[in-house]
Amino acid sequence: MGRLYFFGDLILVAAAISALALTAYFGFPNPVPVGLGSSVAVAAIVLAVLVFARSLSIRIASVVGFLLLSFCFFITVANWWHYQYFQVFFNYEFLPFARDSGDVLKALPAFSYKKEAAYTGITYLFLFVFYAGWFKWRELSPFRARIGAISLLLAGLGLLYWVDSVIADLRKANAFTLSPYYLHPVHAFMIPLDSKSADTLSDWSYFKKRNRVLAEQEYFPVGLDSKPYNILVITMESFRASFLGAYGQRKGLTPNFDRISQRGFLFRNFYANTNYTVKGENAIICGIFDHNAKISIAEYPGEKNLECMASALKAKGYETLYMHANYGRFYNRKYFMPQQGFRHLYFHADKPGVNRASDDNIGWGLADAEFFKLALDKVSQMEVPFYAHLLSISNHYPFDYDWPVDVPNSLEGVRDEERVYLAYENAIFYSDYALGVFWKEFESSQLFENTIVVITADHGVWSFAANEGLDETYKDEEFFRMPLFIYHPEFEGYREVDQVSSQVDLPVTLMNLVGAEFDAERFLGKDLFDRVEAPWAVLMKGGQISFREAGRLCLPVNTDCAGAYQSCWAGTSAADVSDFFGMSQCYEIDGDLLRGGKVMPVEGQNKFIDKAFGMVAYENRRVFENAEDSELVAPVHLSLRQLFKEVEKD
Repeated sequence: MGRLYFFGDLILVAAAISALALTAYFGFPNPVPVGLGSSVAVAAIVLAVLVFARSLSIRIASVVGFLLLSFCFFITVANWWHYQYFQVFFNYEFLPFARDSGDVLKALPAFSYKKEAAYTGITYLFLFVFYAGWFKWRELSPFRARIGAISLLLAGLGLLYWVDSVIADLRKANAFTLSPYYLHPVHAFMIPLDSKSADTLSDWSYFKKRNRVLAEQEYFPVGLDSKPYNILVITMESFRASFLGAYGQRKGLTPNFDRISQRGFLFRNFYANTNYTVKGENAIICGIFDHNAKISIAEYPGEKNLECMASALKAKGYETLYMHANYGRFYNRKYFMPQQGFRHLYFHADKPGVNRASDDNIGWGLADAEFFKLALDKVSQMEVPFYAHLLSISNHYPFDYDWPVDVPNSLEGVRDEERVYLAYENAIFYSDYALGVFWKEFESSQLFENTIVVITADHGVWSFAANEGLDETYKDEEFFRMPLFIYHPEFEGYREVDQVSSQVDLPVTLMNLVGAEFDAERFLGKDLFDRVEAPWAVLMKGGQISFREAGRLCLPVNTDCAGAYQSCWAGTSAADVSDFFGMSQCYEIDGDLLRGGKVMPVEGQNKFIDKAFGMVAYENRRVFENAEDSELVAPVHLSLRQLFKEVEKD
């Protein structure tokens, strides 16, 4: 009988490992040692709980077994679903995003892991049935059961300690992501995305010093003085420069932007600082680098240690307005934007009686043409001077919508790998059409004579023409290069600015244009019209950082990135992760990479990536610094209960 018990116990352990560890990586064993270690650790800890429950009673064991295994299965499959869209797992800090899951589902035509989820569920069911049946029949003393549970628990905790030691360097660099390479889905759900970075003020200061001004307003016409003009910032969703004729594209997708940009300032080497909309907005509005791998600072409750453009302009007497075609709860904008100085908010999807299935909506919200018409009406009625920030939405992944205009590409019979890119071109074409309709009305309004207009974009989408044959370096350039056009009422000419710049430079530039007062030392960005000593751009891609300056590009190697918005994770062996900052390559750039320029690898320039990670870590820490006692306070993410209470108040 003892031998039978022994073999039965082995089968139970094998079943637990099979269900919880060998299916965790999308139905298969994790191919990476650290990820497999995480999976086996989860299996050991879950089995420890099950064995301990059996030491109490068979009934308790059955209830605990059912609830615990159901929880593990649900979190595993939910994290696969999350990975399909965001290319990372989620943890408990992401729970408030559950309120937006209906919107995210629009971008998921189908769950990709149906079969894997099915046989993983069958494996979990087998584990539960065998566990319940075996321990109902098996004779086991409570003492021996608890000894076994403690042994399994210690084994699991030992493995978790090893996993944590492997990823410690990523945490220090503020570059840790919830990658399936590193973590079992349940393990990922339970751990925080905290960073343990050392004091990185020196890295922040390094980038600040590179923006030392050599010639003030060198790129701005002589004779134009700072005046309290209105400011209208239009952030176009996913509007990559690589699609625009003004930046070298010859397909004629953007005739309106190309025409509009002929009067004003066109910035040729302007980059997005991040791969997500809300983080790009925070760069444009507040001049800060938002979290790299973690959720946006906008999702955290309470006051932030920020000085944003809207607040500075509001102090100068400006009326301030933020407009978006989606819900105000999305990325917590309804609560975050007023904190940063926006007095008036408009979220179209929140308005009573809005029919999201109407012809006025495309994809994720109100169609751009209708949105811009509505925005022009609203700003025309505002007291002057005003600052308004508009965020469009029609050009949103997956782009495959019914457009109200004739678009250049038919998608009938197009293969999946080509379909997204061709649909992307169609979406760009429509957004440009909507911009043209808006500009025609704007030109004939009184605002044309007293309003500075900025047209830019939030980020790119990782989709490219099949016949381009681009390597990762060129793809990165297309992904991050954004248009930037500034219209000034007093300037009737055309001027190009080639100096490397990025979204964090916009607040300083616009506040200087209208003579607003602000603490320049708090802002890392430069004035786009100043010639500076060593202009730069730091580009974050969900765990990865690259660096751009005139004639040079540096980016990490041995990293894996995936998904439309590119979430990344570093090399997967302990040796690779410990040498994280050495995993980078710099290139010399000859010419414009959007116009046939070339890159050539060079050696020994790894300091840029190291310092960029440190700078971003310092920016993140400073946001949550208590100004009174200069001690960092841990940000607490908005819980679902808190969220519901806030909604009920409204």
